[in-house]
Amino acid sequence: MQCTQCGHVSDWIGAESDWNPVGEGSAHSMYQCGQCGHAQHGR
Repeated sequence: MQCTQCGHVSDWIGAESDWNPVGEGSAHSMYQCGQCGHAQHGR
């Protein structure tokens, strides 16, 4: 998964991933980049 804002690349959500789920419960899960904090849709 790649951040559309800063270009940071990280593995999909997992134990060692720095992508954190935000806004749980929404139709499309949002994830936040561990590098710049930009939130984007995970799917």
